[in-house]
Amino acid sequence: MRYKTEKRLWIGGISIIVLFFMFSIWGFFHTSSGEQTIKHFWSGFSGLERTVTFYNCDGKVIKSWAGNLNVEDQGGTIRFVVDGKTVIVGGNFVVEEK
Repeated sequence: MRYKTEKRLWIGGISIIVLFFMFSIWGFFHTSSGEQTIKHFWSGFSGLERTVTFYNCDGKVIKSWAGNLNVEDQGGTIRFVVDGKTVIVGGNFVVEEK
């Protein structure tokens, strides 16, 4: 009798773990935050095709960078590397993903 109870507990525990992983995987691929997490993960390796445009106070373009950029937000400024040089931009800027 004891063996059957232990077996049921074991099967129930494994079922809960399997369901947890299934819902986690579903959440990763079928929710907005999950898709954003995956995109952020892959952009950390190679960057994404982006355009960064820096504007003055009047809305005129000062400089624009395009390419496979890994942009890091640093609280009001952004940091990225272009042609081996680190660029830090603060102020009015737009980061556009292609």
